[in-house]
Amino acid sequence: MDVKPYIGMINKAMDSGYLFCTYCGAETAAAGAGICSECESPIYYTRDELQGSSPDLVEKVNGIRQLEASGKYGEAAAAYDALVTANPDDPNMLYAAGAFYLRYSNNEIRLIRYDLPGFMEQNPVHRVQASQLVIKAKIIFNKAVYVSEGRAAKGGFPARDTYIAFMAQIKMMHLREANALRERLGGLGDAFLARYADLVFNAGAENYDYIIEHAAELLSGQPFSLNAAFYLALALFKKKRYADSAALLNVLNGRLSTSNVGELLREIATAKSL
Repeated sequence: MDVKPYIGMINKAMDSGYLFCTYCGAETAAAGAGICSECESPIYYTRDELQGSSPDLVEKVNGIRQLEASGKYGEAAAAYDALVTANPDDPNMLYAAGAFYLRYSNNEIRLIRYDLPGFMEQNPVHRVQASQLVIKAKIIFNKAVYVSEGRAAKGGFPARDTYIAFMAQIKMMHLREANALRERLGGLGDAFLARYADLVFNAGAENYDYIIEHAAELLSGQPFSLNAAFYLALALFKKKRYADSAALLNVLNGRLSTSNVGELLREIATAKSL
């Protein structure tokens, strides 16, 4: 497999403009519709379009993103809690908040150090905090599933709501429940969300051959998702094709609004050194 065509697809995608996520504040290269590169929510509008229609929401999620970027996770959590309280019937907001709490937990894990002098008393504190944050994330994800299912049943936004319920189950690693939602999503008329859900599900199920075979469909079509390139890099890494995986990640680095790219590059460096 030659990754050069995929690098070409990525570079072409970067010329398409950016869409704004009203749930986490990330901007992602996309055209017409897309998937947020941070929280994986569906995205449809530019920042300017949303600034005109929902300026308060844009300001709030921008603020949360800036707090998270500066490491002020506690303040960002309080701001997300306020958004969830103000939007209890929005399953996407619940889902995005759950995804944030997982990132918060991962940050606590990163703060655990074993190379410091003394007894490193803070390590157990970070470990307990990380566990508590995962529990909170799961509570929020379950609420997102409940609200999504209820709204989809009432005919609101069946495909989007089913997708959000699917992603919440994926984040909780409930593959059986996620698969049932994925199959339902396939019949709801949104081929783009269905294809993306197929890719995400197969990543969760560790079916990396599927990702290698089908990633191009989400990179070259309209709409497209740059996240497909990350999942392809992940699949190549799992297949121990470190050079190909790193080649894709180096192109994505700085272009996707997620820390996953850098983390996978570090994993590749570690694996190559063993």
